[in-house]
Amino acid sequence: MGVNLLEALLLLVIGMGSAFFVLFLIGVIGKFLIKWTNTQAEKLILTPNNVQQHPTHIAVITAAVEQVTQGEGRISNIQKIEL
Repeated sequence: MGVNLLEALLLLVIGMGSAFFVLFLIGVIGKFLIKWTNTQAEKLILTPNNVQQHPTHIAVITAAVEQVTQGEGRISNIQKIEL
């Protein structure tokens, strides 16, 4: 019985260790992917006219649309109009 218990504990440690390692890798890779995506997204905030919008302006426009439409409206495009 002692051998079975030792083998069971060994399997438990190996299983829990491998699960922890895989979840740790997923967390580290996920954080790296999020940071990399955010840096790339900042470079790609362009309108169809290739005019870069200031992030503060985008935040204000988004807040205004959300306030007016009570959370139902979505911004799909920001375009500068020449008058």
